[in-house]
Amino acid sequence: MDVSEPISALSADHRSAAFRAGVADATIAVTRAEAAEAYARALGTSPSYVQWHAMRAVWIDGYHSVKAKSTVNAGDKAFERFARYLNELFGLERPKAASPAAEKKAVQREAAKAALVEKYKSVDLPSAIEAQYQRLAKRPSDTVAEKKLSELKKAAAIMEKERVSALKERVSALKEGIRDALKVVVDIEALEAVLETLQAARPDEGEEA
Repeated sequence: MDVSEPISALSADHRSAAFRAGVADATIAVTRAEAAEAYARALGTSPSYVQWHAMRAVWIDGYHSVKAKSTVNAGDKAFERFARYLNELFGLERPKAASPAAEKKAVQREAAKAALVEKYKSVDLPSAIEAQYQRLAKRPSDTVAEKKLSELKKAAAIMEKERVSALKERVSALKEGIRDALKVVVDIEALEAVLETLQAARPDEGEEA
């Protein structure tokens, strides 16, 4: 008997089926992790109770768009599994419901921010802030200028935060689009061009990405 070749109890069909099953399972795991990462980025590290449940509702809509025949309860249970996965990967936890008074204050704060942005959206804020500083330099006791300066600086901070947030969302969406394209693109020249462009755009070590 020749023992140089290993004896396999599997037929070619068995081996092919087992291999495809392994590939499919790994693909599902990778896709699930990517979906969780994208969801976590969109949700943020400290979502409010309202944000959490709004995102949850949209997630469940997406779930039912694929599993159209599933029950409402199935969608709820699927999200609970997903929420546990988010907690395992990123430590995200379901926020507790705020009291009615806290919710009312939160709404008032957001309305005040929106009003401030609307008031100063067409103003050259750096110049306006500088003008108030100059006014205070001449009259340090000028409470009107002091109040105006505080309001301008607050408006500038809100607008900057919104700008950075919008930029991060745009970058996140573009990265996700690139990842999706990379799964199906097989044109070597195109891939090399993309890689070269991305490598050239990489920030230097220590620089913020």
